[in-house]
This record gives sequence, structure tokens and C-alpha cells, in this order.
Amino acid sequence: MNKILQLTLAGLSLVTVPLAHAWTYQDEQAVLVFRKPGFNDVVFNIGSVSNFLNKPNGYSTTVTGWNLGRVTSVFGSDLTADVRVIVLATTSSSSANRRAWLSSADLNTPVYDQTPSVWQGQLYGKINAIGTKPLGYDASATNTYEIAPTHISAYDYIVSDAGVNTANLPKLGGTVPFKVESPIAATLKFWEIKPSSVNPKPASSLVGTFTLDATGVLSFSVGSVATLTPASITSITRAGGISTVNFTTGTNGNYSLLYSSSPVSSLATWSTVAGPISGDGAPHQLTHTTAGGTGFYSIKTSP
Repeated sequence: MNKILQLTLAGLSLVTVPLAHAWTYQDEQAVLVFRKPGFNDVVFNIGSVSNFLNKPNGYSTTVTGWNLGRVTSVFGSDLTADVRVIVLATTSSSSANRRAWLSSADLNTPVYDQTPSVWQGQLYGKINAIGTKPLGYDASATNTYEIAPTHISAYDYIVSDAGVNTANLPKLGGTVPFKVESPIAATLKFWEIKPSSVNPKPASSLVGTFTLDATGVLSFSVGSVATLTPASITSITRAGGISTVNFTTGTNGNYSLLYSSSPVSSLATWSTVAGPISGDGAPHQLTHTTAGGTGFYSIKTSP
């Protein structure tokens, strides 16, 4: 408990007063985490996890309650430069219906419920600590904090078991067999995981999907998620000032031609010069007219 000294007519007396803190958290609130190796973690409380539960198929909404400016002030304006995003929540450990919710970037990896001991000690223990340990740490805003990854209250520190298990940080310190974090642009399935004594373990319930695009728009939707098939450039030809880029496509995405005069800049800064076109599983081509000189092309795949 923090204390202050109060001067009275009788002299000095010691009174106990709580210091105000801005970050607030309680179980069953969803936590949004941004992290990047070598940078501070940025964490947001985006409200009750019930905002994302029991929604009908086809439901979609833009997620608010967080500040893109705070994220870019730490990591820079290019969110695609190795910034990772995670969403997680948990009930209390004494709830009659204990559940934890985790994002998964491994869209084709099945997710199963956990043993009661793993659920309690790992899922609940880590998620609750991420929410409760930083109370009072950062008073700059009511629903967010920024913290050094080596701090005892940080996401990185808690999830990596005090820094001894950093290799498994993407998989919540090895607690789960899938990556809970994704680089941006991100597509994250959101799973509800329960403690279970049944063997084999039941499949977990899919709640929905979070997406975060390169411009910083975070959305949540309910419905099937198709894994996008990235394009592969097969050839580039040039005639009469026109570059023709040939590439492969899948059946579940849209494809755009990107151009840059430099190969080292982030793809987020490349110009879209043609497309998008819908993929159908067959080879396609897009063209771009330039005056000449050196240029570089890439194909962007999007939903």
C-alpha cells in the first residue's frame, strides 16, 4: 500500500491513501496486445468478452476501445514491420463455467480443451496476470498501458515464464500448440477453451475471427474463414514500356499488383498499380506502364 505524509497541527501523522491508477481490468474482459521484439508492449482493455460471444453467422463489427495512435507512437507508422497482435480473455478461476478465450494465427490447426490443471495454471494464470499485474503501472489512459517487455508485469515476461521460455512466446509460452499472435495484416481465429477431464479432449468452440489490416482497422466477424492462397510470380516480361507480370492464384482471394522503385522498403509503402482481380485457381497476369528504369513488383493477396 502506498503512503503519504500529512502535516497536522499536532505534527506529522502517517495516513494511508490509495494512489489512483488508470488501467482497470477484471476477469471476462478482453485484452488486446501489440508486441514487437526489442520494443515495449502496448496493451488495451477492449471491454467485456461478451461483446464477441453468441453472435449470429454473418455478424461483423469494427472493434473500438483502443487507440491506433498509441500503437504507432511505439512501433512506428508501418504496422507490417514485424508488429504482432494477440487477443485473449478469461473467466475467473472460481467461475461455475470456466472458460478462456485465445486468438490463433494458425487457421488450419485444430484447437482442443485443456486439462483442469493446465487451464488453471497456464491459461487462467497467464491471462489474469497480464490483466491484473500492471494495475497502477501507467496512468496515461484509462484502458491501456505501455510496458517494457522485461518488466515483471509485461506480457512478454509473463508468457515466457519470466524470460526463460522466449522461444515459445508465440504459443503462449508453449501452453498451446498454435501461435496466439500474428504479424499485421492479421487474421486470427478466436477460440473458447474449457477445462476438461475427458480423454481425448473435446474440440474447443470457435467464437469468430478478428482481422487487423495494414491501416489499423480491427474487425470481428462470425462465419467461415477461408485460408488465402498467396500468389507466386512466374515471369515478368516488358515490351513498349509495359511490364506484364504473370502469377498463380487460388480460389479464395483477390490479387493486386504492387510496384516500388526500391526493394528494401516495406510492402505497405509500395504502390498498387493494377488490380485487384479475383483468383480462380488459374494463372493470371497484370500489367503496368512505366517510363523505364529499375522497378520491383509484388503480388498482394487480400480477402
